[in-house]
Amino acid sequence: MVARPCGFKSHPEHKIMGLNKKILFLLGYVLFAGLLVFIFKPMYLVSIIFVLVPPSIINFIWLKKSKLKIFAFSFTTVFIIAPAIELCARLANVWDVQSIIWRPFDLIPVENMIFAFLNFLWVLSFYEYFVDKDSSKKISSRFKILMAIYVFGAAIIYTIFFINKELVTLNYIVISIPLLILPAILIFVSKPSLIKKVIVPTIFF
Repeated sequence: MVARPCGFKSHPEHKIMGLNKKILFLLGYVLFAGLLVFIFKPMYLVSIIFVLVPPSIINFIWLKKSKLKIFAFSFTTVFIIAPAIELCARLANVWDVQSIIWRPFDLIPVENMIFAFLNFLWVLSFYEYFVDKDSSKKISSRFKILMAIYVFGAAIIYTIFFINKELVTLNYIVISIPLLILPAILIFVSKPSLIKKVIVPTIFF
């Protein structure tokens, strides 16, 4: 048994305070960067890089175990299914962004794909670090199933696009029902304990 130095105490609250400081640091940076963007109004791509890249990378670096699975999910989601979804939304002319990069199909803003990747990367890194405590580096066996769904969904959208564009003209609200809302309901019904875990990330973002 190793004796502890006199006066030494282990305080879990010290770790909590450290995490809270990191959250405040991230929030402070985004508010400051957002204010500068609001004042100087740089182009969209510069705004994305300035506001999202530093906190996303910093939060990602803080992780020890779960970097691979988070990067894999973020990259494959944006590379496979996100462009197809953006294609549907652009056909509906829901909104447009300032774009200086060549657009696939002359419709999909690459800047939005960068924005989406950084959002996935940061939100998942935040959840893993502050909520799930960076508990595991193992990629779920169900990841392959998700990738198959992505490929199948994207293939359907692109196929219909070349047949009749009007059939894949969908706004974000319609798209969000099968991709976000219904899956979220099913997940929270099957695992109610997850509701508590998403409170902090939801409030932050």
